[in-house]
Amino acid sequence: MPYTNLTQFDHAVLDNSLLLLREGRSSKLYLAESKIIVIKELLERDIWDKFKSILWGSRARRAWRANEFLKSSGFNVLEVVDIVENSAFFRSERSLLVTRYHENSSSLAEFFSRVSGRIRRYRVIRHLALEVAKMHTSGFAHDDMNLGNILLSSDDCRLIWTDVERVRKSISGKFGIYSSQSKKNLRQLAKLEVGLSKKEMVYFLKCYLKHSEVDWSRCRIDDFAKLSKSSLF
Repeated sequence: MPYTNLTQFDHAVLDNSLLLLREGRSSKLYLAESKIIVIKELLERDIWDKFKSILWGSRARRAWRANEFLKSSGFNVLEVVDIVENSAFFRSERSLLVTRYHENSSSLAEFFSRVSGRIRRYRVIRHLALEVAKMHTSGFAHDDMNLGNILLSSDDCRLIWTDVERVRKSISGKFGIYSSQSKKNLRQLAKLEVGLSKKEMVYFLKCYLKHSEVDWSRCRIDDFAKLSKSSLF
């Protein structure tokens, strides 16, 4: 691990030895020159983040913990190499999550933007629906489920979950189809700008419902019309 503290990381950023891949409102994603590791710098967003850091550790530590929960439940996640955080108790505004770089993978958002073949797209959509259904019935909800946060391996066979810091675990053991968390995840995936057509989204929902332990007598595809603010249905 080349960055054992935040000072060394800051020097690497200033020396341009890290490539900035993506920048969000409260995080930055860097790729090391060696293309072996990816470093995500996580910033505290508000006073609630500060409170959670006092109770449960830095954002990087919470992400690592969620990563381990998902991994132990059979989901593919990024391999965490290390976490770097400030040792001072009340100074955890920044932390680093260091993961192994997946060279032969791309996000689902990238996949759907460049692949037009119907058979290949529908195969991946079905795979995604089964994974989301499995996640909900296993008692997990991602809380930021968009196609940019899911990696697809080069053989189209493995989905890898990323940005798992806010993954939630259901107290009852699983998230039902009518739970607010399940609906939130489906709303996030239903945004048309991510690259799925209306017909593809309907296919996704059918596959999801089929594998979600749902009572079909109570559920119709039309029930999900309100999940998206767009005219999806």
